[in-house]
Amino acid sequence: MKKITKITKLLLLFLFVFFVSIECVNAESLNWCGVYFQERERSFLRISREDVGVGSPKCNFGNFSQSINANGGIRIELEFNRGRSSFAKWKKFSGHLIEIKGKYRNGVIDGVRFIRDLGN
Repeated sequence: MKKITKITKLLLLFLFVFFVSIECVNAESLNWCGVYFQERERSFLRISREDVGVGSPKCNFGNFSQSINANGGIRIELEFNRGRSSFAKWKKFSGHLIEIKGKYRNGVIDGVRFIRDLGN
């Protein structure tokens, strides 16, 4: 009886890991609107709490500031593809409201692509 229970637990664990990994792979690429900044040689985007996991459909100063004031903001780390971007190239956007495109996985936006800079 104990062997069956162990096998069942292992099977359930395997299925859980399998389905979680599929969900992460199929993450949708979304637009994100936020203030870009760098800290300890890492890049972050300060976005509205309302946008976590769902993206920012309309990126402009009015929508961003209204959403931040109403819902608060959080920072999300950005992970760039090595061939596409370098940390130094993004420094010029520090403190700017920018729009990017990327996939939200495990609390990080990865595969980041620049869309536009809305300035300070």
